Amino acid sequence: MAFLAPLFFAALATFAIPVLIHLTQRERKQIVEFPSLMFLQKIPYQSVRRRRIRDWPLLAMRLTAILLIVLAFARPFFRKETVALASTMGPREVVVLLDHSYSMAYGDRWDRAKAAARRVVQNLSQSDHATLIVFGTSAQLEVRATAELSRVLSAIDAATLSAEGTRYAPGLKAAQRVLADSTLPSREVVMISDFQRTGWVRDENLRLPEGTIFTPVPITDPQPVNLTVSSALPQRTMFSGQERVTVAANVINRGSAAATNLQVHLDLDGRPLETRTITVPANGPASVSFQPFTLARAFTRGTVRIGDDQLKQDNAFHFVVSPAQRLPVLLLNPPGASRESSLFLQRALGIGTTPAFQLDVRSADNIASSDLDRHRVVILNDAAALSSGQSLKRFVSSGGGLLVVLGEHAVWGTDSNDLLPGVPGNVVDRPGRGAALAELDYSHQILELFKAPRSGNLSTARFFRYRGVTMRPAPATAGKQAPPQRVIARFDDGAVALAERTIGSGHVILWASTLDNYWNDLALKPVYLPFVHGVVRHLATYEEPSSWFTVGGVVDPGHLLQAAGFGLQAGTGAMILTPSGKRVEQSGAPTPVQLDEPGFYEIHGRGSQGAVSIASNVDTAESDLTSLDMQELTASLAGGAGTNAASSSDAPVMTPEDQERRQNFWWYLLMAGIVLLGLETAISNRMKGPIEGTVVRPMVAE
Repeated sequence: MAFLAPLFFAALATFAIPVLIHLTQRERKQIVEFPSLMFLQKIPYQSVRRRRIRDWPLLAMRLTAILLIVLAFARPFFRKETVALASTMGPREVVVLLDHSYSMAYGDRWDRAKAAARRVVQNLSQSDHATLIVFGTSAQLEVRATAELSRVLSAIDAATLSAEGTRYAPGLKAAQRVLADSTLPSREVVMISDFQRTGWVRDENLRLPEGTIFTPVPITDPQPVNLTVSSALPQRTMFSGQERVTVAANVINRGSAAATNLQVHLDLDGRPLETRTITVPANGPASVSFQPFTLARAFTRGTVRIGDDQLKQDNAFHFVVSPAQRLPVLLLNPPGASRESSLFLQRALGIGTTPAFQLDVRSADNIASSDLDRHRVVILNDAAALSSGQSLKRFVSSGGGLLVVLGEHAVWGTDSNDLLPGVPGNVVDRPGRGAALAELDYSHQILELFKAPRSGNLSTARFFRYRGVTMRPAPATAGKQAPPQRVIARFDDGAVALAERTIGSGHVILWASTLDNYWNDLALKPVYLPFVHGVVRHLATYEEPSSWFTVGGVVDPGHLLQAAGFGLQAGTGAMILTPSGKRVEQSGAPTPVQLDEPGFYEIHGRGSQGAVSIASNVDTAESDLTSLDMQELTASLAGGAGTNAASSSDAPVMTPEDQERRQNFWWYLLMAGIVLLGLETAISNRMKGPIEGTVVRPMVAE
């Protein structure tokens, strides 16, 4: 038994009052009127203390009444770690939802949660069925609807913590499916979690089946304190021709007291580099910047860390930085044309920074298939179809990008049917003010940059000549769908200006005019540079390399190897080395991989030279240990028509206040004390003795 207000036991000192009353002689006196007091002697009255107590039963009743009243005010209750799942409706289907997110590693929460889950299962009868589901950002069904409770207990003992965050919906949806298939008359869900507020997103479609009792069992701590490295941002600069990186990190204090003299460490490739000392205010963030360092090699691994506290999983933040990539681009000019014929394109690609472009300028009549494989993007600048057309198509199908710029030498004919999104036609002259771009698809990745106000206006460029293009989808073969084709921009007369075709995993972009100042003045406009960069980035499927990923995210090993410039032979597979040292082998084409651990992953492509390193971190939103309002959760699950989830009175939350409120022992103790006092009063009145004295009062004449 426990007491909610034990300080009221100080009132037991009132036990002395009945004892003193019983030890003090009380005399009843009879008043007699007497004419004169002059002949009577005055004797002072003093109460007489008794040497012993005569009415022991009466004293015991009074002391017991006081004890019951004091106990009532102390608010007693029987402490229970879990809720007894009593039911009188026959066999039960009980689903135990066990939270194994990394916030459950705070202090001894995980041990308490597993102990609570074991007690729930041990309280079941032999006719009940039990299901164990562990959940974080996803849910895993460990044991389903079995009467062999020993299997469930073994699964609870074998359960381990994960690096995932908390999301209640996956676990509850898994419980829905189990309960929907059950034929037992009573169904119950017991969720054991720290019930973080960040893990709950209200879903109107998330309802437990009708008649289900929902019992939350919170595993919490009063006023938890947690320090978290929430982010680490590498910032690149150039100094003396070398790329240098400055790391800025954020630390969040989720406690009510400031963290003073906190040491923050920066490690590179497993070696300590620098330590800074900061002060983090209570319930607030602080930032720290380290001295810049020079990138010595590709995939430099960095970690910002602080000392251990009760939740160690969020005390380190990992990142990977590499020298800026240079996308290899092959620029093909018409045979016999000078190198200066593509001067505008060369200058535009020569000043690219995100990414930088490695430009290779050749003549279109001197290209082999091996030259294509060494590049990410091929630009046919006013050149006719290549004699090695099939090699070019294989290059695009395997993920390469092709930009075809139509000029006076770009004669394709029927060769466009298998490669281009449309068939180039005759040259269209627009004398005078020329044509303008009028229909722009800003939803496309190339033009998305110009969607915002004051971000550049492509319609200001004037086009005096361009080739007509007839969009014609390639004929579909049996069982196969024709490759998608799309018009991205048109001229003001409706003619196609920019079109795209997808072949395999690559793209072909067709531009109906030139990219110099010969047929238009686009090259003289401020939008020329971002437009050209956008086209080439899209064709190369370039993405800014991420410094880190979040646990639970999915990465594509093949795409990462290709983005890093490592050739991956088709069908050779990949090998992934996890932070814990586990090897994941993939045969055939690499398939997406889910990141399950914080730390550094290595991705090796079979048949390719080199490996890619990526960093994985826990979701730092999970480090906020603020608890969810239980009434909000239970009300949401019970809000649907025909659903009977347990309310807070039916399924008490296991806190001392709610346990005492549910049991309500104080009310019975208080009533018993009051009844006993009334009974004592009646008995004491019947036990009064004879008159023990006389009081003389003088008569007053009327």
